[in-house]
Amino acid sequence: MVVIGQTAHAVSRTSAWDYVAGLSAGQDISERNLQMAATPPQFSLGKSYPRFGPVGPWLVTPDELGNPGDLELGCLINGEQMQRAGPPS
Repeated sequence: MVVIGQTAHAVSRTSAWDYVAGLSAGQDISERNLQMAATPPQFSLGKSYPRFGPVGPWLVTPDELGNPGDLELGCLINGEQMQRAGPPS
């Protein structure tokens, strides 16, 4: 998750990192039973509970990143890798 540190509008690609306060982990939690109970399914309804969008607890500032184009993001559950995204090829 990117945390924007100042007002930004029509920012060029080359200056985008100048507006970033830092990066943090965020979780998108859904209540699937509630989402699917509606006809048609209402995906935003299952994401509307308190604490269903936790962020943090850390913020990594751009000066701590090194090369922001060379980041890897992943998710392990009980030691099993569920997701992985690496730097662009």
